[in-house]
Amino acid sequence: MMARIAYEHRGALGVPFARSRGLTEGDLETLYAAGAEAVRLLAEERPHPLLMDGGMLMTRWKRFPERAMAEDMAGKLTRAARRFSRGAGDIVSVGIGGSYLGGAAVVQALTHSQSAMAAKARGRAPRVHFLGEQLDPDLIAEKLEALDPDRTAVIVISKSGTTTETAVMFRLMADWLGPARMRERLVAVTDARSGALREAVRRYGLNGCIDADLAPFFNVPDGIGGRFSALTAAGLFAVAAAGIDVEALLVGARCAEEEWCRRPEPAANMALRRAAVRAAFMLNEGAVERLVSNSWHLGGILSWARQLYPESDGKDGRGLSAVEALYSREAHSDGQLVAQGPRNIKEVFYLLERFTRTDLAIPALEGIADGLDKTAAAHSVNQINRAVCEALLYDHITRGVPVDVWRIPERTPFVIGQLLQSEMNAVLIECLILRINGVNQPGVAGYKNAMFGLLGREGSDPALAGRVAALLGSLGLR
Repeated sequence: MMARIAYEHRGALGVPFARSRGLTEGDLETLYAAGAEAVRLLAEERPHPLLMDGGMLMTRWKRFPERAMAEDMAGKLTRAARRFSRGAGDIVSVGIGGSYLGGAAVVQALTHSQSAMAAKARGRAPRVHFLGEQLDPDLIAEKLEALDPDRTAVIVISKSGTTTETAVMFRLMADWLGPARMRERLVAVTDARSGALREAVRRYGLNGCIDADLAPFFNVPDGIGGRFSALTAAGLFAVAAAGIDVEALLVGARCAEEEWCRRPEPAANMALRRAAVRAAFMLNEGAVERLVSNSWHLGGILSWARQLYPESDGKDGRGLSAVEALYSREAHSDGQLVAQGPRNIKEVFYLLERFTRTDLAIPALEGIADGLDKTAAAHSVNQINRAVCEALLYDHITRGVPVDVWRIPERTPFVIGQLLQSEMNAVLIECLILRINGVNQPGVAGYKNAMFGLLGREGSDPALAGRVAALLGSLGLR
């Protein structure tokens, strides 16, 4: 039987925090009925006010892996990615938020950590870079200086094509490539029918490598928000270009969906249990969820989850601040805060249980008084990594930090697909339990409107720009 992820929540029970004397199974039972109804609602894809954005039901991601596999999307996408990357040593994926985090997470999880440095580490696949999430002119210029436009292909991802950061990067990349290379080397994953980027596809003859039979999937689909798009072309084209098995990812996601995510019984549905623990923590005035892992390769999953959860449930005065942490690293940085700071913190551990290199031994070295002589003879690096995790779990739980754990048996596309699908289910189950619309993000309009005013964008409010300038002036920043 192929490996399955598992979820363990007992470390989140009986640990006093904030105004709770410690969550109990009884506390979770009070939420499971609403959670089971949420599971049924999501499985049936029924319209519901808390699942709508702009009049559209935003749950098509639930059955997308199943639909995609029925139409051989993985094979079509992989063949297109091979054509697209032929002759390219580098791929640059441009996007922000959900338009890039899912793809970046999967690439980090399933490729060699040194693939950007060593060709032998990535086989025949090109290097994959991600740009656009940070408009740092030094970073952008330095990245382009290091790349060769004759050997670079570019993916631009944006539903509307009007997201400022992505629109800026599209123009920069188009100019850097030049007209001829742009037609050959730039593809856009965008709305299927309309929008600024779709118009650019038509005007400039982009997406030439996308066959007609892939075209229905090569878009940001209606009914799937950016943070739920990791397993659509928005996330998977860069993944395919990196040489990762897209079909195995989709099979893993479908496995999670069919084996547990549609089950209304808590014992059978780990996404439901994860949702209930998180909701209970929030209802008892918990404030921070640390997303932690013992694997560098899973760091991108932490970044993806850091958007998925707060952008979904951070509304109506609720939500948890999400913090990424890798162990051992953060045990020696903000580990002090976790140990003896405010008792309003929980952790969810993405615990990789089997590393690829389980036999990395600690060599003997005479005359060094570091206390490792006995340890080195008995343990590998993998075993010490596990001891660090177990020690942190013990220390944090006994100090008043509830900890739940995703047990990740191995780093394979099949397993990562399960994890992504389970987390997407968990966040919307939690939002439905708490009566929060988990598919919109109205709060981000505030900074966008202020930015539009400052930039004098067409249709912006000049009075708002004046108020922004006045505030900054009062702070000595103008």
